[in-house]
Amino acid sequence: MPKIRLLNEDWTTRESVTTISQVKEDYADLDELLEDDSLENTKQQFVMLRAAGCPYSKISEQLDISKTTLVKWGKQMKPAINDLKTIELEELREQFFASQRARIQTLGSQLAAVNTELATRDLKEVPTLRLFDIMIKLTETLKTEFKIEGTD
Repeated sequence: MPKIRLLNEDWTTRESVTTISQVKEDYADLDELLEDDSLENTKQQFVMLRAAGCPYSKISEQLDISKTTLVKWGKQMKPAINDLKTIELEELREQFFASQRARIQTLGSQLAAVNTELATRDLKEVPTLRLFDIMIKLTETLKTEFKIEGTD
């Protein structure tokens, strides 16, 4: 996993960390430090909004700060914005793979049930052909899921 840069209170880069939980803890600490300082709180809101993909124009309206100032902040706080984007993407990736595992398990169970039923059938019956069709479709779907899992 790549190292993630964190920022000091003055938005300069400090030590790097490698785990998402370390980043979340450090940003939680940052939340507490900035709670009383409205400008710093506004800057933190800016970082969160930019990390979420909000354009400067909407942030300008919401925070009542000029776009020129926001662009300047964006350059200064780019590492923090990128870190928060990384955290969000990692959480989405974890959710996707968890749901993908569940789909693979369900498809595998269904395929096993079809295979069990096929073992009890005479291959000359018409419903058997339908079961073979289901088996093929489930197998292809499983292959697709495993290909998706392998691409990261």
